[in-house]
Amino acid sequence: MEIIFVSIDEKGYAKCETYDSFSEVPYEVSGYTEDLSEVRARGAYVHRAELDNQPEYKGWLGPMWDGGRIRYENQKAYDIFST
Repeated sequence: MEIIFVSIDEKGYAKCETYDSFSEVPYEVSGYTEDLSEVRARGAYVHRAELDNQPEYKGWLGPMWDGGRIRYENQKAYDIFST
């Protein structure tokens, strides 16, 4: 599964880094998302199953589902793309 990191710097320039596996990602892992399969099985509406047990990276927001790939964004990118 493809992993992308989208950032916008202080000058407003966007950058997109793409990796083919999590072992290639150079950022520090700060934790992992919860496995919510049992909650989902009871009918609760929670994040997509593809986002269960995915790494979270220091300084990045995510993981986010991006139609077949996992996306992370810095705060500035998130603020711009979420408005």
